[in-house]
Amino acid sequence: MGVREDVRGCRFPMSANRRGGTGPAVMVGAVTRSEITALTRRVDAQDETVRAIADTVLDIRETVEEHTGTLAEHTRLHEQHAATLAEHTATLAEHTRLHEQHAATLAEHTGMLREILRRLPPPS
Repeated sequence: MGVREDVRGCRFPMSANRRGGTGPAVMVGAVTRSEITALTRRVDAQDETVRAIADTVLDIRETVEEHTGTLAEHTRLHEQHAATLAEHTATLAEHTRLHEQHAATLAEHTGMLREILRRLPPPS
């Protein structure tokens, strides 16, 4: 039994027997050349499917990496905005405190003015 290079570099033992002794099909073990050809087509189709899946996975990976970068940038911007908002909130709290002090001072001065006006003699 000889050995011959065939489908995709695989080595198959060759047989001198032919099915029914007719036709051009050379037997490789118990498999005909046409069966090997059909199997080769099936393997090639599966190979293409696997390559398509691999390409899709790589595309998905690239998209995920892009989205991860975008998310990191958005997170950085969000943190900057959060810091700015915290500063504005602190400033607003200080302004609110000053407003309350001014309102208290205004109320005190209003009370003093009323007392002064009450003590003044009536206009003649």
